[in-house]
Amino acid sequence: MSSPPEESSTTSPDAPDAPAGKPRSRLRKWTVRLCKLAVVAVLLLLVTLVAVSELIDWYCIAQPPARPTEAIQQEVVADVDGVRSIGDGQLGRRDGVMWMSLQGDPYTLGYMNASLSGPWISQQETELFGFLTEQAPAWWQQFLLWKVAQVYTRNLPDYVSLDEQLEVLGLVDGHEDPHPGLAFWAPLYHRVLNYHAAHDLSHTFMDSPLVKSDRFLAGCTSFAAWGEATADGHLWIGRNFDFGAARAFDLNKIVMRVEQTGKIGYVHVGWPGMAGAVTGVNDERIVVALNGVRSELKAKIGTPVCFVIQRVLQNAHTLDEAVQIIRDAQVFVSDLYLVADGKTGVAVVVEKTPEKCEVRKPAAGEDVLVVSNHFMTQPLVDDAKNRALMADGTTVPRYDRMLQLVQRERGHIDAARAAEILRNRQGVDDRPLGPGNEASVNPLIATHSVIFDATAGVLWVAASPHQLGNYVPFNVLDVRATPDLPVLPADELMQDGGYERLRLWRQKLKAGQIAWRNGDDQEARSLLREAAALNPQDYQAKMMLGKIAFDAGDPPAARALLEDALSLYPAFAPERRAIEQMLKQLPPTEDHQGD
Repeated sequence: MSSPPEESSTTSPDAPDAPAGKPRSRLRKWTVRLCKLAVVAVLLLLVTLVAVSELIDWYCIAQPPARPTEAIQQEVVADVDGVRSIGDGQLGRRDGVMWMSLQGDPYTLGYMNASLSGPWISQQETELFGFLTEQAPAWWQQFLLWKVAQVYTRNLPDYVSLDEQLEVLGLVDGHEDPHPGLAFWAPLYHRVLNYHAAHDLSHTFMDSPLVKSDRFLAGCTSFAAWGEATADGHLWIGRNFDFGAARAFDLNKIVMRVEQTGKIGYVHVGWPGMAGAVTGVNDERIVVALNGVRSELKAKIGTPVCFVIQRVLQNAHTLDEAVQIIRDAQVFVSDLYLVADGKTGVAVVVEKTPEKCEVRKPAAGEDVLVVSNHFMTQPLVDDAKNRALMADGTTVPRYDRMLQLVQRERGHIDAARAAEILRNRQGVDDRPLGPGNEASVNPLIATHSVIFDATAGVLWVAASPHQLGNYVPFNVLDVRATPDLPVLPADELMQDGGYERLRLWRQKLKAGQIAWRNGDDQEARSLLREAAALNPQDYQAKMMLGKIAFDAGDPPAARALLEDALSLYPAFAPERRAIEQMLKQLPPTEDHQGD
């Protein structure tokens, strides 16, 4: 009886296993399903983001107050012999510095301001957005920052008075939107209102992971001197307002005389399209100058500091009144206010956070005060961020150097000596520093530099660039008239080609940094060597060249460059520590083996 045939004998050994097709079919089906789910999830996420964005816009965009009917709306700008005018407003230029004179109600003041300075507002906004793009280069960073800022400032109008809102509305109506494409982000009124909180918002976002910041920023440095410290016993104030975000703020600075109906008239130094103030003096000879500071103490929202200072200038008749206005203000970041009274010859520093307010007065017998960017009163001096800034930033060396200069000129301080102090580019004890070193009183980034004779009611404002141009005099009561006072001559850097070398150095240094970050070490070396040759006393190019040599495995070159950079006084402690750390990691050379 024959056996049944084996099933295996009918199957070729090379034939594929029939059941194997089912798992592959299942895998394909699951892959398709997952892809569809992923697409649906992405679409849902996009729809959600758009919905959230629209909700934020609907809820958080600031709405303007009711638009008044004013005669200024029917006026047009005239230009006669270089002086632009509209209504009771005028704008001209003297010795390289623009001046503006405005009179009227808040809306009219804003309307005239924007109508007269409109040609420069577009340039300013373009450069400001260029700076913001550098800090947050990716579109999603910009989008998130803008949305976060919208949420953060959703209640900003609650802390801005109706008069202040009307002045902002006048600024909006006084000129066409120079960048209508930015309406995608927010309408012009919302943007302009938030620009007036730019200082406050920059402090809020300084530590944000969305913002790229490799360095501690330099800040403002100011002094007040009176009595026997000055040549004539007058109260003299000198201040550098350092703000390197956009060159337009320096090029287009304006000395503004503002007379709001029913308020004290005042003069402040600002820029096109600016309401509020950061540096000013009123008809009662009350001077206020703002210096930034860092603190752990923040509030969710409050009054922008520029409007706080405007309130002081419009309402304070005495030093005590000025201090009380600042004390009562609901702010959302911390700042230092140098406040002085030319009638009494007294100055103080108000150190204010959203929660605390302390006043630093001169000790008995002292007749000078110096301000940089750190708290000095208890308990604010012990704030963690204040201590970190003092340890790592440039505020302490700038304070020490300014105090040293003011004391050195004791008994001789006048307009000319004040200009020399504000232009000083050396470090403590006259240590040589390369031009642009941010540890100096004058790191050459000032948006404006101002000298006040508060007793006489006059001021000098430096023409661009920074504090290097002529210091031009103005009378507080009438900025249009040329006072019988000397124009202080330009800095020597403007005469020997030094400033042009500085500009070229900055260009080469920035281009070298970009090439380095992009991984093009050869191009970076070439550009940084050119930068080092243009500014041999500066450390930055040599520090980066040393870093490139360190990464490339060239210890002798790295050591030489890094030691040279360290000897040239890096401005910031984190930079000094980074150099020292790299030097520790390098193998010892013959000259260092016995160390």
